[in-house]
Parts: sequence; C-alpha cells; structure tokens
Amino acid sequence: MANYKTYRRLLIPLITIILLQACSDKTQPINDPAARVGDRWLSKSEVRRNIPAGVSESDSIKAANAFINNWVENEATMIVAERNIPDTEEINRLVENYRRELLMWEYRKRKAEENVTDPVLTEDQIEEYISLNADAFILDHPIVKGIYIKIPEDAPELNEVIKLYQSDRPDDIDRLDKSVSSAVNYEYFRDTWMNWLHIEDRIPYDGFDKSPGTFPIDNKNLEHHFDGYVYLLHITDVIKPGSPMPSSYAQPFVIEAVKRENALDYDKTLRQLLTTEALDDGTAQIF
Repeated sequence: MANYKTYRRLLIPLITIILLQACSDKTQPINDPAARVGDRWLSKSEVRRNIPAGVSESDSIKAANAFINNWVENEATMIVAERNIPDTEEINRLVENYRRELLMWEYRKRKAEENVTDPVLTEDQIEEYISLNADAFILDHPIVKGIYIKIPEDAPELNEVIKLYQSDRPDDIDRLDKSVSSAVNYEYFRDTWMNWLHIEDRIPYDGFDKSPGTFPIDNKNLEHHFDGYVYLLHITDVIKPGSPMPSSYAQPFVIEAVKRENALDYDKTLRQLLTTEALDDGTAQIF
C-alpha cells in the first residue's frame, strides 16, 4: 500500500488544479461580483462560502480580502500560463494519471482497512521478529521506569508525598497512592518502560539543568519547583539510546510492522485477484 506521504503527494496537486478550475468556471458577468480577471468572475457568495464560520467581523473581512487577492493572483497567472502553454495535452495526461492513482489508492486503502486487522502475536513470535529485524529495534532515546508527580506547592500532603515517592517499600507505595489526591499528574510506571520524551515534555526545561536528554542516565531523582507546582520524578531503571529495545517496549512497534507487511501482502493479492477476474469475465484482454 502507498503510505500517507505518497497519498498526499498525489492528492495536493490534483486538488490545486480542481480548485483553480472550480473557482474560475464563471465566464459570464454575474450579479454579485467580488473580482474579475479577463472573462472569469468571482462571486461574493463564493467568497462567503470560503470564510470560516464563527470569526469576528474584522477577521472575516481580512479572510475575504485574502481569498479575493489569492484568487486574482491565481487567475492572472493562469491567463498568462494559458497564453504561453497552448499545448496542454501533457498537463491533461498528468491530471488524469493523478485521478487514476488517487482512485486506486483510495480503493485499496479502504479494502486493507476492512480486511487487515492487528495481528495477535505470542511473546515467542515477537522475540523472533525482533531478532530477525534487530537493526529496526534500536532505541534512539532513553526509556525509563519510575514515578512522576506534579503537585501544587500548597498541597497539604506535599511533605508526605516528597517523603514517599522515592521509597521502594510496597507499604510506602500504597501510602503514596492514597496521598496524591491533590496531584495534577501522577504516573506510576515502575513496571512498564516509558519513552523518556513523554516524561521530559511534562517538566519545565530548566528542571533538567539544561540537559534533558541525558538527565535520566546521570540522575535518579528530581524535585523541581516552578510556577506554583512541584515536579517529582523517581527513576528506578533506565536503558540508554543505542541499546536494543526490550520486547515489552518493542511489542506495539512489532505489531504495527507486521500489520504493514500483512497489508502489503493483502494489497498484492487483491491486485492479482482483480486482474484475474477481469481477464476471466472478459473485462480485460491480453493480445
């Protein structure tokens, strides 16, 4: 299947051509003109249809002026282009090719979405896939286990939380769970690998002493006060960038990779099936 970027690359030029044509199909004077270029007219009603709903009057005027100016620029350029490129056969061919590609991609994409589901893989199958594709499952960022808390500085249980969040004792963890009622964020991931970027994004940058990427490698704890909140982080384990992904962390990536492969296989089979059917029923012939 074509990926999303390929789909967009095909889609954008065709949409541009269609929009230019759609906005330029009025070649006779109209009752509510907003602009004219040559024998092409833009109506005020067309301008209004392209103004976002709910904007203020001043913003609406700006948007209308911008739309009109853009239309005039496009039409003025189109007139000159048509005069200087009278032979449009190649352009028409490209437009038709874009249309054909878009129709085929859309149909195949929909069929794949209907028929290709997330694969169910055992742990052994995941391990085997990782071992066969080891280079694709190397960490490019740290992953961590631990506890993250964001809590107001005036929270009545703050001192209790600070005393408990670094503890490894099960009883203390139970007490911590009951002591974070005022926390804005509380994430317990001691049993699950977490992308470090997920944690980094939640803490003001200066809390890491200007080196957020290396913080979890060199540090285990953080207590950072900022803008009325206390950010607490206790890292119990870390794996550095460049290391192989543990299977538990790699699992969703493996499932997605296998699903993509299954979609490619399905797409190939679908194209072959459609070709065979067309040949069998006489829709297609090979001489």
